[in-house]
Amino acid sequence: AKRLEAAMRRMPEVRKIFTNVGANPDGWPIPTSHTLELNLTFTPHQERAKTLDQLTREVKEIMAQEPGLRVRVSPIGILGSDATVPVMLI
Repeated sequence: AKRLEAAMRRMPEVRKIFTNVGANPDGWPIPTSHTLELNLTFTPHQERAKTLDQLTREVKEIMAQEPGLRVRVSPIGILGSDATVPVMLI
């Protein structure tokens, strides 16, 4: 988790990182020992040159460098926000 957080912090567009170790990818309240969820908050789209799609691809590329990970990147936000992207690592 710490290595992935450090990699995400090197992206200048990342403002905040919330890490949830043991997050259940199916939404059940039962923790798992092999999952990790990173919620990234990016700078507002007016303050950055990259689109959310570009940032999503960049996150996937960075995560792909870690062996053995399956990565799912899902943009979320109220009313289609262009700021927060959670990254679930399974």
